[in-house]
Amino acid sequence: MKKYFSPILILVLFSVIYWTIGSDIIPRLSATYDEAVYLAAGYSYWRLHDFRLNNQDHPPLAKLLISLPLLFSDVYFPVTHPAWSEARQYAFADIFLYHNRLPAEVLLARSRRMILFISWLAGLLIFCWVRQLTKNFLTAFFSWLLYLFSPAILANATLATTDLVLMAFYLATIYFCWFYWQKPSAIRSIFLGIGLGLSLTAKHSGIVLWLIVGVIFIAEFFRQRKFSFTQLILMIFFSWLVIYLVYFGQEPIKNYLIGLKDLFGKVGQGRSSLFLGKYSTTGWRTYFLVAFLLKNPLPFLLLILISLFFYRQYFSATVVWYLLWPALVYFLLASFSRMQIGFRHILPVFPFIFILIGLAGQALAKKNIITRILVLILVAWCLLEPFRYHPYEISYFNQIVKNNSAWNYFTDSNLDWGQGLVALSDFLQKEGNPPIYLCYFGTADPNYYHLRYIPFGFITNVSHRPPDLSPQEKSRIRFLVISATNFMATYYAEKNVFVWLQKYPPDKVVAFSLLVYDLEKQPEIRPELLRRFAI
Repeated sequence: MKKYFSPILILVLFSVIYWTIGSDIIPRLSATYDEAVYLAAGYSYWRLHDFRLNNQDHPPLAKLLISLPLLFSDVYFPVTHPAWSEARQYAFADIFLYHNRLPAEVLLARSRRMILFISWLAGLLIFCWVRQLTKNFLTAFFSWLLYLFSPAILANATLATTDLVLMAFYLATIYFCWFYWQKPSAIRSIFLGIGLGLSLTAKHSGIVLWLIVGVIFIAEFFRQRKFSFTQLILMIFFSWLVIYLVYFGQEPIKNYLIGLKDLFGKVGQGRSSLFLGKYSTTGWRTYFLVAFLLKNPLPFLLLILISLFFYRQYFSATVVWYLLWPALVYFLLASFSRMQIGFRHILPVFPFIFILIGLAGQALAKKNIITRILVLILVAWCLLEPFRYHPYEISYFNQIVKNNSAWNYFTDSNLDWGQGLVALSDFLQKEGNPPIYLCYFGTADPNYYHLRYIPFGFITNVSHRPPDLSPQEKSRIRFLVISATNFMATYYAEKNVFVWLQKYPPDKVVAFSLLVYDLEKQPEIRPELLRRFAI
């Protein structure tokens, strides 16, 4: 018993640390762009088995998990509101989140903790898989530790969104595929089928797993000369069964294909995006590569480089087919996509990198004391990196990007996803809660956070009535606040809308995403602002 006590104690200790960090982030972020929709849509799926909200964007599973805690809460669902009958998902979600019996921060916190829990489970799966591969606790712990303190993981584990759910089930599917081929059996094929079904219903991009798993099956067949048609049928049947159950039997194939068709349509059309100061609706081949290099800690990148340099120490068929193949295929497909709006879209790649680094770390530990010390220094550095941006890990950039310049490289969910209104409210309260000019990117309700503002240039899917300000208050507005995404005109037709403002440095950047200009310190901004926007 003593043999297992210390490892278990270590796992519990770092799990508590992870939950503490995540729980500190959760209440300090306002709702990001799509969170309210996911909460409302998921709750409607549970209660009504009605898929009118958001089915065209994502399949139901992630939203069902996000909204699961709300089933045990005193939640009001305004089914008689016109926004429901008209399927105006953002308007309905706004009512659901900000005009419910429970405060919005309570609804968000409960849903976000569900994603935090799923992320914790994904981390444990990484630990268990590395432990099975290496028979070494420290190697598994090494990979798990990098996962727990990754800014990318912390950023997405504390939001009620779909990306981390796909990452978790994508990882689970590849693990079950590896598990199956260790000793093929009916029960293991069922696990693989369930993993596939969960991935397919988490996010439409999970469909790529059919290609990945199919190629692995072909490779393993030629390597092992084993194949069971019955087990293949079992796998396909249980993946379909999961899809059927997730859609509550409500025309699952039809509903799934509606969303899949919409996804291919959106990917084909593209979407406006900013990359290194340039704009495109068709994407760049290097978008995710550069995002990966800038939005990951430098010591993490160095560990990847060292792992590649010493690849011969741990290279095997398992590494090729179960770690490199799933990661590279997903990364390449994302790089050739026309919809490039966030680093989060390559999140499924990360678990395989953590595992690869762990395998390399085990090989390096056997070399000499210098390599061990080097690895320990880099790991310790990785553990400290998230705190440079805490609690705004969503906006994390490494030291290559200078402070208060990240918006010149990337915007949207890479930096500014509407999450900064809590921090803005706190800042303004300290200043006496003065009225402001606000140019906001997001769907969160500024009124809910007690902001007194004159809106202009909002990029949103929801209309919020601003508070009434007296002529005296309007004449005494002290601050101009602009979301970084809007400042760079990512979604404006006119890309030069704020070029004139770029010669004025912001007096403060709130939550790494909201540019604040003090109009008393820089009075020349006000007349130009009023002239250009007629506010």
